[in-house]
This record gives sequence, C-alpha cells and structure tokens, in this order.
Amino acid sequence: MNSYDLKILLQQKKAPKEIVNFIKNGCLDGDKLLSVNFHNLTYENISFFNLSITDSDLSKSTFLNSLFKNTKFSNSEIMGKFTKCVFMNCTFENMKICLINNENCQFINCTFIGIDKLILNSYNSSFIKNQFNEVSITNSQIKSSLFLENDFIETKITNSPFQTNNFFENNFFKVKNVKANNYFAVFYKNVYEKTTGFEKDLLQHEDDKCYVVQGLKFDNLKNYTKQLVTLIDKKGGIK
Repeated sequence: MNSYDLKILLQQKKAPKEIVNFIKNGCLDGDKLLSVNFHNLTYENISFFNLSITDSDLSKSTFLNSLFKNTKFSNSEIMGKFTKCVFMNCTFENMKICLINNENCQFINCTFIGIDKLILNSYNSSFIKNQFNEVSITNSQIKSSLFLENDFIETKITNSPFQTNNFFENNFFKVKNVKANNYFAVFYKNVYEKTTGFEKDLLQHEDDKCYVVQGLKFDNLKNYTKQLVTLIDKKGGIK
C-alpha cells in the first residue's frame, strides 16, 4: 500500500470492505491529517514521517514493527496496542484519551504535554530523553522497562508502580508519586527537586554501580542509545 492509498484509507469513515483488518508495508510522509480514523485495523511495518495528526481516532488499532518519526498527535484519542515500534521526536499534546499499550518499543526524544490521563502499559520498552510535562500518569502497568535521561516536570504519578524497572539519570521536578510501590525498581543518578513519593528506603542501588537487563554496564547505556538512533536513521525503520 503506497502513501496515497494509506491517506485515503485514514480519511474514510469506515474501512473499505476489501481490506481484511490488516495493512502491511507502507509509508506516509509529510502531511496534516485532520479528523482521520485508523479504524479497528492492524498496521505492520508502516512508517509515519513528519505528520500532524489532530482530532483523530487511533483507538482499537494495533501497530507492529512500525516507525513514528517527527509526528505530532494532538486533541486525539489513542487506545492502541504497539509492539516493536519506535517513536522518535514525537509529540503527544492535549490528548483526549491516551492509553498506550506497548511491548518492546522505543520512545526517544518525545514530548508528552498537557495530558490529564496518560496510561502507559509498558513491558520491556525503553524511554530515552523524553519530556513529561504537566502530565498525569495513572493506573499504568510498567514492567521490565528502562527510563534514561527523561525529564518529569510538574507530573503526577498515581497507582503506577515502578517494579522491575530501571531509572537512570532522570530529572524529577515538582513530581508527586502517589500510592507508589517501588520495590525491585532500580534508581541510579536521578535528580529529585521539590518531589514527593519516592521513598528512599525502597530505592535500590541509588549510589552503587548498576547493570541493566541486557547485560550492559550503566556507563555504556549512552553508547547503546547512539547505536539505536543510528540504526533507525540508516534503515528508515526497525530492524
């Protein structure tokens, strides 16, 4: 499916009858999409570049092995499922509903701003150099994931335990972590300013050398990040 066909599909109120719930291999580059509908379809190996998606519906959609780069979502609904996807330089702003079920995904240099209800159900995903600004992260299940060099600014975190996750070199400014359960989470070299809810007795290895699940020493995590970004830029997608 070429980008022109994909755009026509998204602009239709209902998916055409000849499409059997599955869209594979395609690219949509450089466009402003207003009030489009991703329908209840599965998208595999699709690249979304340089897009502005406004007042649109991504609910009930599934994305596999897809790339979102320089894409802005605003005033829209996301209740989708993402597996082996990459988000680079993306913005999620003033979302009506933002439920992101993700597994083995990468979020790099993304901005989440002005979201009243952000539900991150994450497993084995990486969040690298993102900004969470005036966001309420609530009722999220975040497991076996990595948070590296993110900024959490005036953010409220409720009913979202950090068990089995790794938090390295993140900045927390005016963050309220409510009803937290941080057992088995690893926190290292983070900065906490005017922040509450991070019980120091539950944070393991804050002052010790740490190792991540992949077997990489903490000092090599930045090299891992550079390699990942280089791979995506060269391939234009995910390996």
